[in-house]
Amino acid sequence: MNKFILYLIISASFLWCESSPNEKTNVQDSSEVNSYHITFNGLKSRSISVIAQIQVNENEFYILPHDKRFLPDIESWWDVITIESMSDDSKDPLEIIEFIKTNEFNITKAKLNREVVGTLELKYTVDISYIDKNYPNLNTAIGKSFGIDYFVVAKPLFIFSNYRSETKVTISNPAGLKITVPWKKQDESYISKSLREFAYSNIIMTSGPMKTTDIVVSNLSYSIASFLDNKESAKLIKEMAIDISNYYVDLFPLDKPVRYVQLIYSVPGRDSGGEAYPYSSTCAFSEESMNTSIFWKITVFHELFHMWNSHRLNGVTQNRKMEWLTEGFTEFMTEKALHENGHISENQLISLHESRLLRLKNTMIRKNGKVSILDSGENKGPNYNIVYEGGWLIANWLNNEFKQKTINQWDFERFLAHLFDKYPEDGDLKLTVEAFLSEVREINTETEKELIILLNASDWESVKEFI
Repeated sequence: MNKFILYLIISASFLWCESSPNEKTNVQDSSEVNSYHITFNGLKSRSISVIAQIQVNENEFYILPHDKRFLPDIESWWDVITIESMSDDSKDPLEIIEFIKTNEFNITKAKLNREVVGTLELKYTVDISYIDKNYPNLNTAIGKSFGIDYFVVAKPLFIFSNYRSETKVTISNPAGLKITVPWKKQDESYISKSLREFAYSNIIMTSGPMKTTDIVVSNLSYSIASFLDNKESAKLIKEMAIDISNYYVDLFPLDKPVRYVQLIYSVPGRDSGGEAYPYSSTCAFSEESMNTSIFWKITVFHELFHMWNSHRLNGVTQNRKMEWLTEGFTEFMTEKALHENGHISENQLISLHESRLLRLKNTMIRKNGKVSILDSGENKGPNYNIVYEGGWLIANWLNNEFKQKTINQWDFERFLAHLFDKYPEDGDLKLTVEAFLSEVREINTETEKELIILLNASDWESVKEFI
């Protein structure tokens, strides 16, 4: 059954990936183009080969961040990459002399024995056998195998020098192996104005057919693929997805066409989890809990809303000081969307709020004043409840404060829409903590002063004053 499901998402994805003429980006006319030819070596090999031509003007290049929470067995993505050869326009020997972890976004760079100016060609292989291992996060962040059908995140596929250079990707694969990606296609290539669209993506690979659900809301083309055994489960998710995606787009319209792919699969037990990238996400939960729990609903549509928060806000992604905003504000909007559309009852909402506050209380008491909401994202795993529930509390409090202090002229949704407009992902302004506080101050100075207290609170007695 999984193979049948896989075929349709692949067919649909190639349909959605086609760009209209006015959306085309002619990367071939640019001298600053990063190009990658990716060869998927078959389902059994668990390896992917890449030939990359990247523009370099220094003696180093990079790979994207690796989070040890998700894949603790390796220090960085370099551990799963084997560079077969490197060459540039000169004939001088070229080699990597060391790997250095940078302070910026935890990116690890490779330092060369000499400077390269121009095009650097790299041939390398990526070992993706890690997708066969089981980790506490249910592998939603790093890829997962389903027998011979599997998906893999794109992060380790791309070595780069200038992340913002225009990018062109071509794909090869053995006969019978189908690939789906949430990328725009032009002729035989996938193109983008920067590497971002490619580097943070889930790739689904299969040798058989698959079924999917496609939803179009204004500029959003939203495809849902599921590894769920029960047809009623898939139908229920589709009905909710139509409601919630309409709600999100109505509140926060997209100014350009966006294709989004969400993969959902079931796992044993009652666990749930998810991970989102700018144009794709993956969710795992138990079908056994679909009729008894609301948390799977929050998981699925929490990941969808990450397409807005934080991926539409410049400077927020990877900013550990703003994890409370990324996760907590997303929790607030997710539960509001579900409640407003009748997928969470009033009693369930009250119970959910009580549970949130209890988790926040217990965690802050256990931490004994050592972690504030502002600093909780520095070590997100152990501080999970402070990040999520603390951020949710701030969103809920701000919503009430804005309404009261401005006589309903401002509320949380209007404020969030303002942030999306002022700090777009491709804009010049970055949404830092200081900038966020400044935006609150523009609405009400007293609210900003109180928010600073709440953000820096590290004990429950101080926090409960804001409930």
